[in-house]
Amino acid sequence: MCVIAILVDKKLPFDILEKCHDANSDGIGIAWFEARARYKKGIKSPQEAFDFIQDLNLPLILHFRQSSCGGKSELLTHPFEITRKSELRLEGEADKLLMHNGHVHNWELLLAAAGMEEENKNILMSDSRAIAMIISNNNERFLHKASGKYVIIDSTVRKIRMFGDFEQEEGIFFSNTYWKYRSFRNWKNGIYDDENCYGDGYSFPGFHNHIIPKPN
Repeated sequence: MCVIAILVDKKLPFDILEKCHDANSDGIGIAWFEARARYKKGIKSPQEAFDFIQDLNLPLILHFRQSSCGGKSELLTHPFEITRKSELRLEGEADKLLMHNGHVHNWELLLAAAGMEEENKNILMSDSRAIAMIISNNNERFLHKASGKYVIIDSTVRKIRMFGDFEQEEGIFFSNTYWKYRSFRNWKNGIYDDENCYGDGYSFPGFHNHIIPKPN
């Protein structure tokens, strides 16, 4: 399922961070603002992620991955750079980054429709990375129709844009709160498959803008 946590006014307590990881244990990614949108991902330990965010200024966006499309890979943890190539790196920076919670089952068809299929054959790919490539042509409105929930971290205007209905829990925005009730141990044999893109296929309408003031 994955879960995204958006920290605007407070940092994620360790107990909640650990629960999010236990329910989505295939890698943690963190994004934040400096001159551009920066990220570090592929983090395996909740303690490492917790220690890392202590030295960062708010806002912060964390992603906890449960692998589906593309299987388990540090490089397929989120966020993804919103560029035509969406380079695979464990840390870096970009003007815009994407995080995704959900599944896009027809991502290969969408990639082909965007004219990007041939150049991305036989490379490490997931539905989320494909979406980051597809919206690199300033067509973010596409996310209103795509299944799942999305966050765009946009350093050009210093905004965090949420697509889909996020839930607020203790002053933090979550893409879902299944982490409160599930752990990887309890549902690893459930509806998700590591090698294929199976699942319920969720679609949530809605759009929210959070404006982050520029630093002095």
